[in-house]
Amino acid sequence: MTRRALLVIDVLGRFEFPQGLRLVRRLEARIPAISRCIATARRVRVPVIYVNDHWGQWRSDREKLLAEALAADSRGARIARALRPRANDYFVLKPRHSGFYATPLALLLESLGVDTLVLTGAATNSCVWFTAADAHLRGYGVEIVRDATAGESAELERMSLALARSTLRARLVGSRSVFPRRGRAA
Repeated sequence: MTRRALLVIDVLGRFEFPQGLRLVRRLEARIPAISRCIATARRVRVPVIYVNDHWGQWRSDREKLLAEALAADSRGARIARALRPRANDYFVLKPRHSGFYATPLALLLESLGVDTLVLTGAATNSCVWFTAADAHLRGYGVEIVRDATAGESAELERMSLALARSTLRARLVGSRSVFPRRGRAA
């Protein structure tokens, strides 16, 4: 039996890097789809796990990161307000691109009995891609919600999704059909 978890990757931050403003604009357009995935996952009791870069803030934690993302001068404030985690969601801070690299994500997934990951967030061509690749290498099923991930450009999104499908055998799904509508998630 498949047990899934929803990963919400790098949606909380100030996005203060060279491609940050472009990524923010593309990610803002994905807010409805990401929100739909999160709401449906919660409704069908699929664990929601925020996997977020700590953006070089080594003394950071969930609350500090969220406060920085929500700050009035933050490029990512609108995204953070719309997609903020709830108290019962899981939260993993990561130092680099992959959600698995130097994090407790694998232990958390094991404790939840998860064997398939559903990926949303940013950036399709970077952190989503690296997390998908590491998940595949670890034997997890990988599903990427194509309308709930954002890359630095439409071309990079298309290339990354095509490569994930062909190389990682990732299943590309839409935000309206990724989770069952009724009952407990299979």
